[in-house]
Amino acid sequence: TSTPQKNHAALYLRVSTPDQKPDLQYDGLRAYAERAGLTIVGDYCDIAVSGRREGRPKLNALMTRARNRELDCVLVWKFDRFARST
Repeated sequence: TSTPQKNHAALYLRVSTPDQKPDLQYDGLRAYAERAGLTIVGDYCDIAVSGRREGRPKLNALMTRARNRELDCVLVWKFDRFARST
């Protein structure tokens, strides 16, 4: 039997203020996923939410899917979009 490819990716984007647009992040992540042969199975964008704040609804939804092993990887434009502190 062959091992199925693990290529299900989710995108996580965050902008800090309502007037910022996540378009650059979306475009870059979609292009990367295509080059890497990844299938995007969801995208999650928190708007006007600080990176320090723990209550990010879209990130929480993404983490639920990750815990349920519905994703093989998560793509972020820059690590500070995902978390401020490691």
